[in-house]
Amino acid sequence: MRMRKTLTAFVALAAALTISACSNDADSALSGSSADASGQSTDSGSGSSGDVESLKVATMSIADLGAYFYALDSGLFTKYGVNVQNVDATAGSAAIASMMSGDVDLAYSGTDGAVKAGENGLAIKIVAGAGGNQPTGDKDSAGLVVAPGITEASQLEGKTLATMALGNVNQVYAQRWLKDQGVDVSTVKFVEIPSSEQVAALESGEIQGTILPEPFASQALANGCTIIGWPWRTGVDNSTLVSVWVASEATLTGKSNAVKKFLAAMEEATDYANDSAHRQQIVDAILSHTKLTSDVANNMTFVKWTEDPDPAKIKEVAQNLVDFGVLDSMPDVDSMVDISLLPSN
Repeated sequence: MRMRKTLTAFVALAAALTISACSNDADSALSGSSADASGQSTDSGSGSSGDVESLKVATMSIADLGAYFYALDSGLFTKYGVNVQNVDATAGSAAIASMMSGDVDLAYSGTDGAVKAGENGLAIKIVAGAGGNQPTGDKDSAGLVVAPGITEASQLEGKTLATMALGNVNQVYAQRWLKDQGVDVSTVKFVEIPSSEQVAALESGEIQGTILPEPFASQALANGCTIIGWPWRTGVDNSTLVSVWVASEATLTGKSNAVKKFLAAMEEATDYANDSAHRQQIVDAILSHTKLTSDVANNMTFVKWTEDPDPAKIKEVAQNLVDFGVLDSMPDVDSMVDISLLPSN
C-alpha cells in the first residue's frame, strides 16, 4: 500500500509530544464537584458515577478543540467523575503514536489520520466524532484561499497548492472540490507546508492556493487573498467530519468506564459550545490553551462540534483518500468505529 506506515513509524512520532499541565483537578469547584484525599468524589454532580478515574488525552493547541478546552477549564470532566490530563501533541499522527505506545489513553486526530491508522493495522477504534464544518451560512471553518488575482477554480489548473501534510484530508478535499468545478486535478501540484507558513507562501507566489483554517485565513484575506470555495461542503449533507476521538483497544479494555465518562462530559461541552450564546466562554477557553490573539479568536468561524462518528461521513473521507491515490483500496470503516460508550448508547 502506497501510504502504509508501520506501528514503529507511528510510535517514533511520539517523541514529538510534551506533557502539558492541563489536568482539570483545580477547576472542579467550578462545577460543584470536588475530590477528597482518598480520590473519592464528594459531590460528583448528576453526571458522575462513583470513583474519580483518570485519563491522559493527547490533543493539539488549536481552536478546533474549543469544546474540549471548555470542558477542561469549567470542571466538566470532574463533574462526570474523570480526571483528564491533557498531553500536547504536534499532530494527530503523533497523538495516535503516543496512544499506541501507552503514554496516553485517548487521542484527538483528523478523520483521515484515524482511517489510515486503522487501515495500517493499528489496534484503534474511533469512539466519537469531534469536529466538522459549518454546512450553511456565508462562512465556514476553513475555505480554499487563493492568491490575489485568482477569482475562479479554473485558474488553479497547472498551479501549486499547499497542504499541511501530503495525502491528508485538506489535500483530498481540495482535489474533490476542484474536480467538481471541472478542473483537471492531475495538473495541480501539492507541496507540504505548515499552515503557519502558508500565508507567506501565498504572498511570495510559491503557492497559489490552500485550504486554510483560522487564524491564518483571516491573515491571508487581510493581505489581499480571497476565498473561492468551501471544500468541506462537498461532503454528506454539505458537511465533513474533519476530526474524531480515537481510543486504543488497550484503553477500551482497561479504562472503558473512564472513556464513557469522558464522552458524557464531552456531550455536554459540545452542546454548550455549539450554542452561540456561549461564544465568549468558548473564546476564553481557546485563548487559555492556544497562542491566538483575542482579535483573531473573537472573529473566527468555529467548527461545528459533534460527537457523532457518522460512518457515512467517515466512509466519504476514506473514499476520497482512495479516489485521489492516498489509499489503494477502500478500508473497512465499520470495523474501525465503536459507538458503544457514547452517552446515547
